[in-house]
Amino acid sequence: MGFNNVLGAEHIFKIFMREDSLSNVYIINGERGSGKGLAAKEIAKYLNCTGKVKPCDSCRNCKSIEAGSFPDVYTLTPARAIGVDDIRDIIERSVVRPYTSRYKVFIIDKAHTMTGEAQNAILKTLEECESDNIFLLLADSIDALLPTIRSRAQALTIKRAGEEELIKLLVSKYGTDRDTAAFAARFSKGVVGKAVMLLEPEHIAFRQEVFNIIERLRHIRPYEVFDLFDTLKPDRESSGEVLDILESFFRDLLLLNHGKEKLVINVDKLPYLMTYGEFSDDRLINIIERIEDTRRFISCNSNIQLAFDVLYIDILGV
Repeated sequence: MGFNNVLGAEHIFKIFMREDSLSNVYIINGERGSGKGLAAKEIAKYLNCTGKVKPCDSCRNCKSIEAGSFPDVYTLTPARAIGVDDIRDIIERSVVRPYTSRYKVFIIDKAHTMTGEAQNAILKTLEECESDNIFLLLADSIDALLPTIRSRAQALTIKRAGEEELIKLLVSKYGTDRDTAAFAARFSKGVVGKAVMLLEPEHIAFRQEVFNIIERLRHIRPYEVFDLFDTLKPDRESSGEVLDILESFFRDLLLLNHGKEKLVINVDKLPYLMTYGEFSDDRLINIIERIEDTRRFISCNSNIQLAFDVLYIDILGV
């Protein structure tokens, strides 16, 4: 793949290109879906690549790292919080010299889920790190790591991708059309993993179901509102996605009221959005405020169905 295809991490890769000044412990911080795991794998390739242009993706080491079978790159991908037993395994591996390469790379995914005991257990290993060991701690939030861990690591943050470069990546790599790519880039706010996820068939179908609900609210009788929740039956996590789609839709209508087509998020739905002319600015602002209220209610453990029923009634304007 190479460094050029991991958007938002270019400044991080430049640090590893200066091999004479490498640290042994790095925290790679970034939003969920920002590409931390992908960046870590490319770093591991670069450090152990035997090709002329690194990472070459064609040498034996690069291919083995990509396949997850390289003996000197160990990745911990937890299904739950990282505990002491997980860390003990890493500690035992870290005292063994690299088998076939210059560096032994330890990638700890979801490092922010390490328990306090686990963080304390790995602390000494990070303090007395062997010169040929590189630790990459991938974290959604650096604040979840103990100050003692943070003080012994160099913190690096993956940036959000620029809109145009993300659109080009989605079109060239995933074969989508430009309008759909533009929607994904804008809705994801430059988070590459989220943008890619939005192109998956199940997410395309999910979004369309939300648009179907919006269309039904255009013609529905008031008492039929209470049937809408069963269309998707969102849980506490997916309800946030529904609200994000709803908010982007009504935000777009507000922008179109003022001729701001270039700022529309749902650019692939622009012809459909243009059919909505019946919403005044005041009504749209009120709906957006109600969506935010619903988000707060659900975060405070309110009944999800009741929260959506009330929201749909507000949108209907009853």
